[in-house]
Amino acid sequence: VQLIWPQGIFNEPIQNYIQERSRRFLPMPKRTLGVLIRGTDYIKNPLPNHKKHASVDMVIEKIQEVEATWDFDWLYLATEDEEICSKMAEHFKERIRFTDQKRYTVKPGQLLVELHGNKEEGKGFLLGAEYICSVYLLSQCNSLIASGECGALTEAFRENSGKYEHVYVFELT
Repeated sequence: VQLIWPQGIFNEPIQNYIQERSRRFLPMPKRTLGVLIRGTDYIKNPLPNHKKHASVDMVIEKIQEVEATWDFDWLYLATEDEEICSKMAEHFKERIRFTDQKRYTVKPGQLLVELHGNKEEGKGFLLGAEYICSVYLLSQCNSLIASGECGALTEAFRENSGKYEHVYVFELT
């Protein structure tokens, strides 16, 4: 399904939000490996209809494996998970970039949507803008590694239009 609005796909506030963050968090997309790691309930409390996702350690190992053959200097991380973001930042240090979006840690049995339900009045725009921006920046990278299949991956592929030089998506059973 393709949704079309008269003024384009995103309205002006979203376009401005993305453009400003593109300059800050993805300065050299052609030299950047995009990394999508779903965490929170995808890892800790998986739902029966969700694909199984790779752990952050598995993704780090894959990045190290492809470094010798894929041409990139930077990594751009798209994740909603605070623990994953911290571990990736600790491991890749100054080579990794990620947006300033709010990230979460779920408890056993807790779903991410429950934390989103606790948002402050009037903050819905920010939550949606953060997600849209993160996936858009991921779609602008030269290559991609993803922890598994999900809606964000589908959208990144759609927005990228087949321009990724290399792609690796974990398929776990």
